Amino acid sequence: MSEKDEEIQRQKDRELQILAARAAGVEIEPCTCSNPDWPFRVKGGISTRGHWNPLISDGDAFKIAAKLKMEVRFLNGAAYAEPLDGCDGQIWEYAEDIRQAARRAICRAAALMAQPLNPA
Repeated sequence: MSEKDEEIQRQKDRELQILAARAAGVEIEPCTCSNPDWPFRVKGGISTRGHWNPLISDGDAFKIAAKLKMEVRFLNGAAYAEPLDGCDGQIWEYAEDIRQAARRAICRAAALMAQPLNPA
């Protein structure tokens, strides 16, 4: 993957994290550290470590799934997350690391919940 493609993917991931945070009611703000893996931190330093990234942190992803009462399942190397609030559909993700697949599925399902039903 080229540097440009990597930057585009990082931007998409940041947007996904913002929507997931909004859905779960987690207040985040840009992190001032220089590590690109941690573009956000919990606003006000509520967390002991402060950093927040449900795409790489099992704990952050689990908190989203629990808060939003998601159903998360695993099947043949894939993971899916399903919002139980009436949002339609299951979000499937595949990855070599099943935990990575689950984290991304949870974030995508949360982002779906954060988006308006009828965007203008």
